[in-house]
Amino acid sequence: MAKKNIVVFISIILCSTIFLIILSQLTVVPLSSVLSNEKDYLKNTKVGSVNISSLNSTNAEEKVNAQINNWKAKKKIQLSFLNKRVELPDNVFMFMVSDTFKSIQNGKENPLSVEINNNELVSLFRQLGMVSIIDEIDLSKLKAFLKQDAANLTLTDLDINMEKYLTGYDEMKQTVISSNEVVIYKPNFINNWLKEHKTIILKPNKLFSFQNTVKGLTDADSLGRLSSALYKAILQSNIQVVERNISQTKPDNIPLGFEANVQEDLDLKLYNPNSDEIKIISKKTAFNKMNISIIGPMSPLKYVISEEDEQVYPQRKILEYVPTKNLERTIKGKNGYSIEVYKEVYYQHQLLERVLVSNDFYLPKDDVEYKCISSSGNSLEMDNNQLAGDGNEVTEDNSKSENNVKTEEDK
Repeated sequence: MAKKNIVVFISIILCSTIFLIILSQLTVVPLSSVLSNEKDYLKNTKVGSVNISSLNSTNAEEKVNAQINNWKAKKKIQLSFLNKRVELPDNVFMFMVSDTFKSIQNGKENPLSVEINNNELVSLFRQLGMVSIIDEIDLSKLKAFLKQDAANLTLTDLDINMEKYLTGYDEMKQTVISSNEVVIYKPNFINNWLKEHKTIILKPNKLFSFQNTVKGLTDADSLGRLSSALYKAILQSNIQVVERNISQTKPDNIPLGFEANVQEDLDLKLYNPNSDEIKIISKKTAFNKMNISIIGPMSPLKYVISEEDEQVYPQRKILEYVPTKNLERTIKGKNGYSIEVYKEVYYQHQLLERVLVSNDFYLPKDDVEYKCISSSGNSLEMDNNQLAGDGNEVTEDNSKSENNVKTEEDK
């Protein structure tokens, strides 16, 4: 009997032990969750762009912090103003992860709390040369944009043009930034141009190629006049000139300093640094005239172009003798020229920047007369004496190369 009781007692102890072990394993996860006040987030719970569904708070915070570190490593944000650029360092952004999780709403999308370091921003403004107009920057608008982008943790790089954040800039008001008139002697060219290219869009933060746009139009003289008129109008805006070329000798009827040669493999390339599109509108004003207008958001900046130090290099008169009269002919020459073109940028009559846009130089072309010896009149000796007295040489420049002129935007 006693032996039987001992067996029953041992059986009860074993069963109780097994039961306690099983119970402890079943309750360990919920018990730890209760003690640490953690819970799993419901479906569709997000912090910024980070999905934290089915995660407890510890794991969720770790996931959000990992995404923030990834964003800091890969994201590139630049501020630009006129011809200067600076990159935003990581310490401009302060991610308030703990504060975000204190007010998180389960099952919903929650914004990631971000603060902006004002002192770092002001330091960047100084590097951009904006010291004198810092008070004119809409800081709250800029900070709101930076916060939103950082809170979403998007990895798309940004190039922020600070002109947009100056007092007086209004992207909702479209205005004529600049315009220029061009004379084209072929009315059919004007009609064909207006049919295909009456409105040209310069897309935000994109490169524009004149040659790629005008494929199918082959009249070199008309294209040169048009591209030059466009170039002059563009200089009075913040559009950047990436490529521009000039001829070896100055073309007729194009103002000195404003040629943009687009023949053969030469191009006029432009870059729109704005986050808004810019329109180039062409309008016929007479049977042989067009007006080129640059249309864009209203800006408080004013761009003024000036030409300085114009020089003329007179053509030489060359006399060459030929054996027979039927070889007589005259090749007209051209004077050579040089000129400097400057761009000045003003904000409310305050000069912010003055830069050299271009320093154009055109070679003189000799005026050559081919004259028969027998028809030269009195004597060959007299003509040679005249040449020696003028210091001229019998030469002819047959070069057909083009001068590639770099502007201040070429970097």
